[in-house]
Amino acid sequence: MKMLNFTFIQYFSGMIRIILNFCLVGFFVYVLSKALKDSSHSQQWSSTTGVILDSNVVQGRVLGSRTTEYPRVLYQYEVQNRTFRSERIYPGKPIGGWLMARKVQHYPVGQRVTVFYNPMNPMEAVLEKKPPTHVPLLIFLFMLIFILMQLVSFVPAFFH
Repeated sequence: MKMLNFTFIQYFSGMIRIILNFCLVGFFVYVLSKALKDSSHSQQWSSTTGVILDSNVVQGRVLGSRTTEYPRVLYQYEVQNRTFRSERIYPGKPIGGWLMARKVQHYPVGQRVTVFYNPMNPMEAVLEKKPPTHVPLLIFLFMLIFILMQLVSFVPAFFH
């Protein structure tokens, strides 16, 4: 009888793990699809010329007390005789990390740049229409590694 209870507990904990994994994979798929949707939305935006007003690296919080570097590029542009300012480089949420912090080198102060703006809301603008190519790839690889790790840890317990 004890063996049956132990097997049931193993089975139940395995099922909980599977459900949690599906939830986490669903979350990663949502994040990835949102990033791709944001970038496809900006593909139809109009463009104008702008100028870089400030370009530096700032510290920002990631998880709790952990910090990372973010590129901060302030630029000014004009649409229909109205002046706007923005700091967004890519569509979607700001992306940090040492690789992204180097992005400020591409945008020195005073440089003229192409600014892509939403014609329905000119306050919404970016310097680059697509997120960095490594972001969706990293999300996908992280998700794949996570799934493989869970399968490796789950299979022996389930068939033992």
